[in-house]
Amino acid sequence: MNLAVAPAWIAVDWGSSFVRAWAMSQSGQILAANSSDQGAAKLHSTQFEAVLLNLIQDWLPSTNTVKVLICGMAGSRQGWQEAAYLPIPLKLTSDLSASRVASHDSRIQVSILPGLKQLETPDVMRGEETQLLGFIQQQPDFNGVVSLPGTHNKWVRVQAQQISQFSTCMTGELFELLAEHSVLRHSLQSSDWDAPAFDAAFLATIAKPQAFMQRLFTLRARDLLQGTPKAQARAQLSGELIGLEISAMQEAGFISPTLPLAFIGSRKLCDLYLRALNLLGIEAQAYAAEHLTVQGLAAAYQELRS
Repeated sequence: MNLAVAPAWIAVDWGSSFVRAWAMSQSGQILAANSSDQGAAKLHSTQFEAVLLNLIQDWLPSTNTVKVLICGMAGSRQGWQEAAYLPIPLKLTSDLSASRVASHDSRIQVSILPGLKQLETPDVMRGEETQLLGFIQQQPDFNGVVSLPGTHNKWVRVQAQQISQFSTCMTGELFELLAEHSVLRHSLQSSDWDAPAFDAAFLATIAKPQAFMQRLFTLRARDLLQGTPKAQARAQLSGELIGLEISAMQEAGFISPTLPLAFIGSRKLCDLYLRALNLLGIEAQAYAAEHLTVQGLAAAYQELRS
């Protein structure tokens, strides 16, 4: 869509699978939005500019230059241009930087936000830090743990607007690998959901996480021998993997009765974690990822301008 007023700047969230762009006003309001399935994992470094221009072409003036601020996997080593990780501990509201990217089109000036790295117990994140910045804009006094469930789930200790520690669990990717590429795939192909089966599997794993490897193949064996409904087996696998993750995060100190807990992600995925934690008597709040991503990009844009 052509805009009546040219955007003051353009915000972009470039994930592995999808890219989303927003035309922004100077005050941080969204003027227009566009998206594509041309995620960073599908592109060579030479293709990013063309994909970006295709998304934002209608927003660009004919002469002036518009600043474009990008977060996410466009800044990875395999992306458009690597934006080096910043080490933690780090205060997101004052310690951010951005890497300028050379572009051929004179109408855009592109910068990419860096990810974060943890040297002790090595870990990295890229993209989630922008959602965390957006979260801190909403909850500046938050002192607790923020979890960002997705393909690689992040658990992040936030105190005084500072990221002091984080841990990554590959729960989402493991579910996809097992459900789509292992022998279990024959027993899990269902779009339905069995909530009681999820609950029972989660609690069984919390009670005895070391038995997970033994229980895993029984999902297939029960299907063959007892005709277990595929929706039940799929929910059981989800419950067991989330149970393993929650158990590990309790052991690591990211989940405790004294720490406030918040989730940032899709409603569907956050609801699964809230349901699981509720079974343990633990309360948490959920926040929409897209809104916080835009808010984080807007905060970063203002900080980098100052």
